[in-house]
Amino acid sequence: MRLGIANLLHNFNRTVLSLAGIGFAIVLIFMQMGFRGSVATTATLIYSKLKFDLIIRSPDYLHFCDARYIERDRLYELASLPGVEQVVPFQVMLHYWQIPDNEWTRRSDIAGETRGVIAMATDPHADVFKVGEIRMKMHRLTTNESILMDRKSRAEYGPANGTEFSDADIGVIAEVAGRQVQITETIELGTGLAANGAFLTTLEGFQRITPEMGQNNVSFGLIRVRRGEKPREVRRRINAFLLENFGEHPPYEVLSRPEVMLRELKRWLRDTPIGAIFTMGVVVAFMVGAAIFYMILSNDVANQIGEYATLLAMGYTQRFLSGVVLVQAVSLAVLAFLPAWLLSEILYRITSQAAGIPITMTGTRPLYVFALSVLMCFVSGLGALRKLRQADPADLF
Repeated sequence: MRLGIANLLHNFNRTVLSLAGIGFAIVLIFMQMGFRGSVATTATLIYSKLKFDLIIRSPDYLHFCDARYIERDRLYELASLPGVEQVVPFQVMLHYWQIPDNEWTRRSDIAGETRGVIAMATDPHADVFKVGEIRMKMHRLTTNESILMDRKSRAEYGPANGTEFSDADIGVIAEVAGRQVQITETIELGTGLAANGAFLTTLEGFQRITPEMGQNNVSFGLIRVRRGEKPREVRRRINAFLLENFGEHPPYEVLSRPEVMLRELKRWLRDTPIGAIFTMGVVVAFMVGAAIFYMILSNDVANQIGEYATLLAMGYTQRFLSGVVLVQAVSLAVLAFLPAWLLSEILYRITSQAAGIPITMTGTRPLYVFALSVLMCFVSGLGALRKLRQADPADLF
């Protein structure tokens, strides 16, 4: 082990260049895993801010912004079942936002253009959101034209200051699906993967901009169970009620909170190209890193082939020399990991701010990347051993 470390310290400049190459590969892995993680976070972002134990929705549900619909009347029937505390209708649909006309949008020449926007609605008097700010501002939905605009909406949606929606936008009249709405407050909710902007309104306000959905149709119902009741048991009662009224194939499905999260993750990470692209990105980054490190290490072995041949002539075994090379490989992975991690933290923040995506360093990601880095360098080290086998003591004479 000491000989492997001594090899690294012998030529400091070469070691620094090696660390730079390996660090680049590790940063690539970090970034691809970060992008994949941002897809997972965004997929369940709004669900994570809603209060519910169970959810009832259409079996034709595709994703959050394309939930199809169920009959609202059934929700009121479910509210009377034992163990159910409340059932709150929740609406969501992808609409078109017409960018307001203000000084910044005129300068940017985007005033009057349209962007896809996530329109959400619920009962402003119901306890639906976990986020305290949203709960406190729900009372600002005083009319059917009132909306709470999401501050996370991108600048392309036309905030007055050109960067994000703020108090300067309160009172602004905008258009959604050709109907006027008024921003009465801003909240921090978070957009989804289907659009870069979102707002919240009342159920009546949602009906006004979406008359085609019908008055008795809602996207899904948020079910809260009574204290002391088990969600599993309440779900069984609801399914029994649906079975009794609709038979074995009811036009509704009831899911627990973990199931909702898991299915949404599966939808975006496995069933769409988005998740597959970033998963493949991790694999490609690993392969690129392995290739880079193989070239670095094999070149290092080739440059010192005479020294390795001398050690063989002195009686050292191929197994010992292989251990020296592998120690060098793992040591370079360990040394390159920390600066690559720190650089990735900086790049995460820059990317998150510039692109408006929730890319953050989770607690377990560094452990996964460290394991991949060591594996990458170890595999490359095994490949470089082929060069080591060319060391022949006879070449010294």
